[in-house]
Amino acid sequence: MSYIVHMDEIIECVVNVSEGRNQEVIRKISSSISSCAGTTLLHTDIGYDANRTVFTFVADRYHMSLSIHALFATALDAINMSQHQGEHPRLGAIDVCPFIPISGISKETLIPWVHALAETISTKHKVPIYLYADSAQNDEHYHLAHIRRGEYEELKQRLNSGTRPPDFGVHHDSTKCGATVMGVRSFLLAYNVNLSTKDERLAKKIASQIRGSGYRDKNRQRVKGQFSSVRAIGWYMKEYGCAQVSMNLTDYHETGLYDVYEACKELASAQGISVTGSELIGLIPLEALIMTGKRYCQNTADEFQLIECANHHLGLSSLAPFIPKDRIIEYLLV
Repeated sequence: MSYIVHMDEIIECVVNVSEGRNQEVIRKISSSISSCAGTTLLHTDIGYDANRTVFTFVADRYHMSLSIHALFATALDAINMSQHQGEHPRLGAIDVCPFIPISGISKETLIPWVHALAETISTKHKVPIYLYADSAQNDEHYHLAHIRRGEYEELKQRLNSGTRPPDFGVHHDSTKCGATVMGVRSFLLAYNVNLSTKDERLAKKIASQIRGSGYRDKNRQRVKGQFSSVRAIGWYMKEYGCAQVSMNLTDYHETGLYDVYEACKELASAQGISVTGSELIGLIPLEALIMTGKRYCQNTADEFQLIECANHHLGLSSLAPFIPKDRIIEYLLV
């Protein structure tokens, strides 16, 4: 499938919705995003065990606003967080709604726009909203994991007590919708490495050694992980029959796919298990794959060969076919 996007400015939204099992609900949410003619839905990534779907779409500010309002109206009506269960950490029906400037607009221009959009969304749709990443209004809200701590199950108590309050909608009832985290950020790679085990404890141990925040040792002392720009958790995915190290790479120039994949291989071997492949969630910049291909195949400069080299060595097609023309963002925007 090819897409043609003609805009003076392009903003990408990679919204994570807490529904990955009800296909009719997913279809309705997808239709709501695409209902605006100026918005292009590029990719939909559905996770059954995570019970989560990631929608990637692009638009300018005007059309993006229309699609976001339609998305919230549809998703908040269809999803009841009091009945939600899934492997992925989550805070709300529309869990996280990040915006990434792609072209024709800067972060400095996008940040106040997202601030105003979040306030309007919270008021109109009666949902608590936290501003995070480059939009954060305080240091405690910069990292998504800090905001999500305690997840949906502790949200109501948090709101009632005034502990870590949202930026907007503190008095809205969160029982059905939970809360949404919204903000401007840089391009992030959502990346999972598959292990030859069903034991999620091993995946969690590897994740703790990979992620920047690290872990606490037996003396409760904080031990830093290998990569400061990596967030990681471990889980078992029944859908795939294996445990995974699930990661967010917040700066792929600093720490790329090659770095974390090879680190996982080494740490897995130390646990007596192996890495069997990996998967990307959503889309990836061409540069990130080319950088990886060059680490594995240093004797070629051909773009196609470097992509195939990265695909092969990372095992990106181990769970489902990795098709570059459908997963590389630059290929979808020409």
